[in-house]
Amino acid sequence: MWVPGYIFERRGWIGALILFPAMLLAFLSRPRIGENSVSEIALDALAWLLLACGGGMRLWATMYIGGRKGKKLVTRGPYALCRHPLYVGSFLIILALMVLLKSLVFAGAVAVVLVAYTAFIIPSEEAYLRSIFGGEYAEYCRWAPSYLPNLRRWRRPGLARVKVSAVMLEFVRVLGCVLFAGGCETLLALRAHGPWPYLFNLP
Repeated sequence: MWVPGYIFERRGWIGALILFPAMLLAFLSRPRIGENSVSEIALDALAWLLLACGGGMRLWATMYIGGRKGKKLVTRGPYALCRHPLYVGSFLIILALMVLLKSLVFAGAVAVVLVAYTAFIIPSEEAYLRSIFGGEYAEYCRWAPSYLPNLRRWRRPGLARVKVSAVMLEFVRVLGCVLFAGGCETLLALRAHGPWPYLFNLP
């Protein structure tokens, strides 16, 4: 499914426009899981684990693809395991926020974003890459799965040329996600222990 270029370039903002209203609804609704309960602690730990994995995947992928996107077909490192490690990293970060918020409303918004990306955005990007790299990309698609990493393709990496500015920019983005998640957890704690405007009773 082809997506117009102006939509593809703004795909991050479009996802944010879907997720942020749902996040606001989650913050303004009564919590369904008690603060400091076993379930709450376990889910928070899972959320931070997902965030670490997602951020690590994005940094690892950027080391290989940074500055080369659309110029060279990268099939090493995380790109030997799956075709879209950057998207996998982003999905894990979004799932981390979903687990942290513990909101079915936000989970529904996440599902909408994931369906939109897997059905429209990513196929459009693959069509673009196929038009550039032709049979080489078709062969890559034959043995590399889209998302679920195939660990049997893992090989010890050799030397890789890294664009430091791209990695540093991605590090700032990942750090921003970590700080944002920390801010969300702080707000959730305030919601549980202090006066809070409960405007909704959504799951």
